[in-house]
Amino acid sequence: NRASNLDKRDADVAIRMFRPTQLDLVCRHLFDIPLGFYASAAYLKIHGSPATHKELFERCIIGYDRDRQFEEGAQNIGLEIRNEQFQLRTDFMPLHLALACNDGGIVATHKALGEAAELTEIKLDLELPQLPVYLVCHRDVQHNKKIRALMDFLAENLSMVCGFNKDE
Repeated sequence: NRASNLDKRDADVAIRMFRPTQLDLVCRHLFDIPLGFYASAAYLKIHGSPATHKELFERCIIGYDRDRQFEEGAQNIGLEIRNEQFQLRTDFMPLHLALACNDGGIVATHKALGEAAELTEIKLDLELPQLPVYLVCHRDVQHNKKIRALMDFLAENLSMVCGFNKDE
């Protein structure tokens, strides 16, 4: 879940969930991923469904340990949330979803993933921002025919693979 360093050629092409700020990178916004809070029906039956973001933290929230993306995202919408507030913490995103599917608590995730896992969306007094998806390469390789072909392919097909219509 860490960004590779395109300046040091750790990768030729990257898909990022944030807008790159380095001047020597070329980026293209592909689409936005809607986010939501989800839990299993069994978890909500036992613990109840929170109605507000304050009630949310009275439940078991599954979140990150060292990765600060949730903290940064919360700060962007005016909330002060620290990873230490999560009762279950891991930086391995697939485990977030697996824990929620097995009645472990509430997870913030992509709406398509939550729905595919047959989790119940929790409607709060808080609207989560959408997660942008960018296709990125270093400007020195942007005209390389193989890299250009890969980038064109990803730009054309990634939204369909992820279940998004790029025209929406």
